[in-house]
Amino acid sequence: MTTQSIDLDGDTSFSTFGRNFSWSGQRIDRVSIGFDTATENNTLNVALTGDEWVVRTMNFYNDVPSYTFDVNITDTNDGVMRRIDTLFLSDYGQSNVTLFNTRVKFIQGNSDAVVTLGSQFLAAIDLFNGTHTVNTGSGDIGLLKLGNGTNTVNAGSGFIIATDFGTGFNTFNGAGSNIGTLRARGTNDFTLSDADAVSLGSRTSTVNIDNGSVGSLTSYGGTNTINIGSMAAVRSIGFSDGVDILDVFGRVEQASLGGNDDLVIVRVGGDIDQLNVGGGNNTIQWNSDQYGSVISYSGNDRLTVNFGGAIEQAYLGGGNNIVNIVNGQINVLKTNEGSDTITIIDGRTDIINMGGGTNIATLGHQFVQFVSGYEGNDTVNVGAGGAGTVKLNSGDNTVTTTTGFVDTVMTSGGVDRITIGAGRAKTIESGGGNDMLDLINGRADFIASGDGNDTVTLGQFGARFVDLGEGDDVLSLSRFTPNWGVVAQGDSGTDTLDLTRFNSATTISLDTSAFQNVGAEAGAQDLPAFGYVSVIQFENVLTGNFNDRVDGSNGSNVIDTGGGNDLIYAGSGDDLLYGGDQFDTIFGGEGNDTVDGGNGRDLVYLDQGNDLYVDNTQGGEVGSDTVFAGIGDDTIQGDNGDDVFLGESGNDLIYAGLGDDLVYGGNQSDTIFGGEGNDTVDGGNGRDLVYLNQGNDLYVDNTQGGVLGRDTVFAGNGDDTIQGDNGDDVFHGESGNDLIYADLGDDLAYGGNQFDTIFGGAGNDTVDGGNGRDTVFLGDGNDVYVDTAQGGAFGQDTITGGAGADQFEFGAVISSDVITDFQLGIDELHLTQSLWGGGLTQAQVVSTYASVISAGVLLDFGDDQSILLQGLTSTAGLQDDILLG
Repeated sequence: MTTQSIDLDGDTSFSTFGRNFSWSGQRIDRVSIGFDTATENNTLNVALTGDEWVVRTMNFYNDVPSYTFDVNITDTNDGVMRRIDTLFLSDYGQSNVTLFNTRVKFIQGNSDAVVTLGSQFLAAIDLFNGTHTVNTGSGDIGLLKLGNGTNTVNAGSGFIIATDFGTGFNTFNGAGSNIGTLRARGTNDFTLSDADAVSLGSRTSTVNIDNGSVGSLTSYGGTNTINIGSMAAVRSIGFSDGVDILDVFGRVEQASLGGNDDLVIVRVGGDIDQLNVGGGNNTIQWNSDQYGSVISYSGNDRLTVNFGGAIEQAYLGGGNNIVNIVNGQINVLKTNEGSDTITIIDGRTDIINMGGGTNIATLGHQFVQFVSGYEGNDTVNVGAGGAGTVKLNSGDNTVTTTTGFVDTVMTSGGVDRITIGAGRAKTIESGGGNDMLDLINGRADFIASGDGNDTVTLGQFGARFVDLGEGDDVLSLSRFTPNWGVVAQGDSGTDTLDLTRFNSATTISLDTSAFQNVGAEAGAQDLPAFGYVSVIQFENVLTGNFNDRVDGSNGSNVIDTGGGNDLIYAGSGDDLLYGGDQFDTIFGGEGNDTVDGGNGRDLVYLDQGNDLYVDNTQGGEVGSDTVFAGIGDDTIQGDNGDDVFLGESGNDLIYAGLGDDLVYGGNQSDTIFGGEGNDTVDGGNGRDLVYLNQGNDLYVDNTQGGVLGRDTVFAGNGDDTIQGDNGDDVFHGESGNDLIYADLGDDLAYGGNQFDTIFGGAGNDTVDGGNGRDTVFLGDGNDVYVDTAQGGAFGQDTITGGAGADQFEFGAVISSDVITDFQLGIDELHLTQSLWGGGLTQAQVVSTYASVISAGVLLDFGDDQSILLQGLTSTAGLQDDILLG
């Protein structure tokens, strides 16, 4: 190891590398410095002394390139006007250069070097391979270029016009520096002050700007961390792709970040006039109160404003963005497509514009002037601070307010839900769609629900005016604060007034637009008010479980009074009426009405029109309804309970159903089904058709005769009683031990099965006892009795013909029948051939089968088939009263 020292003083000759160098007028054009004898690990010390000398070119050379040597160049005193134009450093080891007083125009090196500069100007320094440290002083530098190694620059106060770092590991310590342009392509750790332009490459960089001013800071990819100190200012920052962190205490005029997941922090006291973040999932923490602007593009971004931060305008592009205003302000906030979440806790926003997507905006304690949503299913929650206008376009939107006042809420197409809290609203317009407006805890001055089937629910404070618009809408009311109320306009569609939430009886009429004291008993205007209501163009009413009264309009109404002893006046129109539980009184009025009395002992007047009454399954005393069908062809569908049904005028259809019912058909031609139970049926005037059905029923005819008095009755199962009257009636006893009074008119009576008793009454009646042991009284008139059905003990019929020329017809199968009052020469016997065998005359039939017994004349045809003519003592003349068939 050899150490060699050389002094350069401008006067003294020196020897190096086997050569002698002398000064010529304190000048040497070129000097090559090296070792006279090459060995390993040598050190060469060069001292710069003296004054006013010039070396045009200095370089270092080694005879054996594989041997290394280090070079130490040092200014040794305060001499002046020393100059080296070009300094080529050693390529064979480390160069340590200290130039406080000697001026060097150009330094170049290709190995490790430490260069310390002073106050002199340096045109350029170019250090490529190796590890380099450059300590600049107060002198200016034209170009500082460091290669692809590990580079460190400790910058002084001098101005560096251009700095160029290679692709290695670069450190720039320049807290008090002043540079023109800085370009770095490697992995960088920079501390800067003043700079015109800084350009970073595609690797990882950290830039700290504690104070001073930077014109532009750019990066072309890479992962960058930029810290802007409180005393620093940057005119523009532009980053392309890469994951960047920007932390701002100072001021930035404009910053644009590329398309990756970036983090931007704007501290209290910091400022970014305009921040653009590109694609990627970016996080922005804004605590500055200097009203900058934020623009983002695609990506799921998170923007948080806190500590009194203020943003003039924030525009968030496509993506699912999150905005939290914890404590601060965004004057204008706009989002594009995507599902965004906006939460204002203790901050303020003047304008919020939400783009397409499913967005949620929660407003806080301060007033928001305007909130809008474009397309999508948006949710807006208005806090205590309230809002000016909330306007949401197409989509299924939700607006909820609490204690804050809202001037206007507007929604467009879609199924919207609007809930107004205690803070109230001035105007609500819900637009098209089947919307739900809930004002149970709030109030609005004006409500327009628009098209669609809407539901508007008002609370104790009501509303000044409600326009339900087109569609089948529902307006739900409860008891109002005294002297509050609502004017409600139904418009087109079928609209319903829902009073079920009242906790007292209600009285309402759909036939007037005047104010009504709906909460007072019977609607008395002089009683304490629980809500004044004016309704216009409403069709339907629902009431609760109290004793309500409802008057319908001239249109078609649906009225459901729920529980309570209610009173309904339906008015004209085709109405649908539900009485509900308890004892209701219902007037159907004009029109084709449908009435369901519900549970309870109801009194129903169907009035005019072709009406339908529907009973329910409730039985017992409380299920006994009374229905007056009124004028028209009505249908009464009874069910359980001992009901009273009066068809009154019209061709009515009555199904009595279960229970012991009382049915009056009334005028005209009615059809009545008694159903189960022991019913009483009075068909009334008109040609009625009656089916008594099951039970021991009673049918009562009236005095109407002629064509219109011809009734037909089917008694059905049970021991029934048919009380005929005038008219040519048809009575069918059917099953059971029936009692039939045919009475006036030419009647047709069929006893049916079992043991019947039949009275023909006046008129020319036809009676067929049917199966069973029947007792028949034909009564006055020329009657016909027919027996063809049953033999044996259960077919033994007893017939009393009564006055008139009666016909007794016996078919193929008879039993031991008895005619109690056969009149010779007046009455006739009709005998079928199956009884007497055929081939005989009347006289031969008499002589063959007739005999006189103690009870009368007996015609015995064998096989227990006989006819006893009680009271006759002789067969003489009998053959003249027999017709053979």
